[in-house]
Amino acid sequence: MTSSPAMKISSGLRSLDGNKSLLVTLEAKSFQKIHPLLIREITRKGKKGIYVSFTKSYREVESLLTNLNVNMEKIMVVDAIGKSSEKVPGKGNCYFLASPESLTELSIILSQLMKGSKYDYLLFDTLSAFLIYHDLETTERFVHYLMEKTTYFGMKGIFISLNDTKSKELTQMVSHLFDAHIDLTK
Repeated sequence: MTSSPAMKISSGLRSLDGNKSLLVTLEAKSFQKIHPLLIREITRKGKKGIYVSFTKSYREVESLLTNLNVNMEKIMVVDAIGKSSEKVPGKGNCYFLASPESLTELSIILSQLMKGSKYDYLLFDTLSAFLIYHDLETTERFVHYLMEKTTYFGMKGIFISLNDTKSKELTQMVSHLFDAHIDLTK
């Protein structure tokens, strides 16, 4: 008997004691359904986190988190599809990248956030969208870099990847870097 996606997510996250990393693979068609389940489970204990979004704007992330009753003061959002690297006026919990290609800017923002405050996790949404803007080799190196950063700062790293052709290739390249993998494609 197969367990539900919610049960697999819950079990996978519970297995991540300490600063471990998790890769979650899911079908593109189920992203809108499973993504909120993953966020609800990650944020359930009210821990502080950094949410890097290559799929949703800050407003969409804020709406999603608010609908899930997540305390927005506990989440720092990095909107990779935004237009400005400044904090949102009146919002102390968001940074916009100048463009999704700005790896140096993303790296600097994440380094400053990780050094400046104690976060419990980094949620990266999604490696598949990241691949739209960066080649496979760059993506692999950046994932490795982020995993080293999260380990160094004592954070969990949670990365979402879709089950498309290009992402499958990336998953094969980086899966050995992760402590756990939840495959929700089966």
